[in-house]
This record gives sequence, C-alpha cells and structure tokens, in this order.
Amino acid sequence: AAPVTGVDGSTLLARLTDRRNVGPGLLVVAGSLMALVATRWIRAEADRKAYRRHYSATWG
Repeated sequence: AAPVTGVDGSTLLARLTDRRNVGPGLLVVAGSLMALVATRWIRAEADRKAYRRHYSATWG
C-alpha cells in the first residue's frame, strides 16, 4: 500500500514528526488537559457544596 500523502506529497509520518507541527500539537494537548482538569474541579466543587448543604440541613 502506498503511504498516506498530503497535498504537497509529504508522508503523514513526516508531517507529524516535523518540528514545526510539534508546538501547535503540544498546545492542543495542553489545552485539552487544562479543560478536562477544570471541568473535573468545577464538578467536584459543586458536589462538595451540595454535600455541605445536605449535611447542614440534616443537623439543622
């Protein structure tokens, strides 16, 4: 099978390992990780507040 080529005829592997493409790729990965951590933290914060509300309601 022929290797996957881009518009300019370069192989996909060559484009993925090209130094110019590493920076933007790392930015995308870092941004995704930060978004994941932020949503998990916000959800944990909401759960904590709900638990505190429930706990204080049971003890009046």
